[in-house]
Amino acid sequence: MLDTRNLGATVNAVNEAFLFGERISRSEASKISTFIASRQGLPGNYGGLFAPAEGELVSSYRLFTGDSVVMTAPAARHILGEESLSILMVFDIRTPEVQSAIQRAQDRFGENLAEVRRTGYGIGTFCCGKCTVAYWRALTTGWIDDAEERIRAGMVNLATASQPEKPVSYCLMFMCPKA
Repeated sequence: MLDTRNLGATVNAVNEAFLFGERISRSEASKISTFIASRQGLPGNYGGLFAPAEGELVSSYRLFTGDSVVMTAPAARHILGEESLSILMVFDIRTPEVQSAIQRAQDRFGENLAEVRRTGYGIGTFCCGKCTVAYWRALTTGWIDDAEERIRAGMVNLATASQPEKPVSYCLMFMCPKA
């Protein structure tokens, strides 16, 4: 499940396990969490989140649902970062390196979200459908105080979304339980 050369492969393997109700041992969760935490804030990260491994940025990235994202685009880095944060929150590994990486990511990305809110943009969606779903999935972990308000605002927008690429299969995964 853990591929230290590929954050996306690791994230997808964990999400597939969550989807199919497969058990992930505490030992494996700890190894995965330590790897993900080591990617926080590195070059290629999005908004202080978790960066893809070197070499991942040269091709497209396929989400665990089969939806494709161009890896060099900010969207792919954003999605990987949010999905990584979700995994860390669900695994709840309490080592200092994992907890401090979570805190740094939350602080930095939270600052970005606060700035977006101050400028008058909506709080329930992100730039595109795929980024929005990753955002919602991370919000379900409760990492930010107003997560429920943000999700409610997003649900209002979901029905009226006019984006040409509504990621239906990935969107359904928003409702999928984690662990």
